This record gives sequence, C-alpha cells and structure tokens, in this order.
Amino acid sequence: MIYRCELMVKKYKDLKLRLASSVVGIPLLIGLIYWNDWSYFALFLVIMVCTMLEFYMLMKHKILNKILPLWGIVSAVLLYTSAFMYAKMIIPVTYILAGAMPLLLSFYVFALYSPNDHSPFRSIAYTLLGISYIGIPFSLLHSLTFNSLIYFPEVIFGILCIIWANDAGAYFVGSRWGRYLLFKQISPKKTWEGTIGGILLGLMIAYAIAHYCVHW
Repeated sequence: MIYRCELMVKKYKDLKLRLASSVVGIPLLIGLIYWNDWSYFALFLVIMVCTMLEFYMLMKHKILNKILPLWGIVSAVLLYTSAFMYAKMIIPVTYILAGAMPLLLSFYVFALYSPNDHSPFRSIAYTLLGISYIGIPFSLLHSLTFNSLIYFPEVIFGILCIIWANDAGAYFVGSRWGRYLLFKQISPKKTWEGTIGGILLGLMIAYAIAHYCVHW
C-alpha cells in the first residue's frame, strides 16, 4: 500500500513537471517557428546541438578520442547550416560537397593518428553514428519546410503536433495500462501498451491534420 502511494506521488510529480514544461516551452517553440525562417533555423540548431551533446555523453565510454565528439557536433552544425542555405538558394549544392570532402578526410586522419585511442575505428563509428542519427535528420527538416524558396511553418508545426500526440498517448496509456516492457535494457519505463497508444493517437492527429488542414 505504501509503495503504491509512493508510485502515485511520483507519477503525479512527473505529470506536473511535464505540464509545467509544456506550458512554458510549447508557446515559445511555436512562436519561434512562426516568427520567421531564421528563428526556426536558430531554434532547431540549438535543439540539435543539445541532442548531440546528450548522445555523445551517453557514448563517452565508446569514443576514446575526446576531440571526436566536438568534430561530430561541428560537422552536424555545418551540414545543418549548409542544408538551410541550400533550401533558401543562398549557396549551390556543389559548395556543400566541396566543403564536406576535406572535413571528412581531416576527421579520418585525426582519428587514425591519435596516440590515445587504441580503437580508432570504433570511435569513428560512434562519432559518425551521432551525425547520421541526429545531424542528418535535423538537416532534412529544411527540405520539408521550404517549397520553391518559400518557408512554410505550418508543416513543421504539423509534424510537432503528431510527435506531441504520440508522446502524450504513450505516456498516459503506458502509465495506466502498461505491463509489458518494450526495451528493458534501454528504457525500463517504455511499454508495448504505451507504444501502441502513442501510435494510435499520433495517427488520429495526422488524420485530422490531413482532413481539416488541406492547405498545408
């Protein structure tokens, strides 16, 4: 009985924290997305860098060369910025390719000749994983939000609504009916029931957007 009460209090505090952060964070997020394309660019640049910092912190025991995470973040920032400039037709794609080649070459040379790293290929693999797992998807956002050089904030807002619906559905369904763990070794709180609830609510919001917001 005491354990159940403690669990309920913990869930209430977690829900309260989520609601408080949503009240502050969501209006700020929407405001920056709709302000202009440069505020959208700066917003997701900050989110991408913070996400990559968190990823490389989790991988700190895998990447023995401590400089490589910095290289990965710088590379992702350059990729993200170049993709944005290309979407606005400020620079041609050949400039992006010309800059990527020496950057990639210098990365391999630096990693392979580092005296403190006895597993350079493993460090290279995990560093590139951060770029491909986080940097590239963030860079591809620009191909969705720009069409014929015109910035459409409604598109990115619609995507965020689906993500928020998925997160909310997974949280509430998982908290209420979650029994079977999804990935015990990675996230002990994720359940199959919550995952299914998140998918269903996300699909409902996606259908509503497609049905009522056809101009998007």
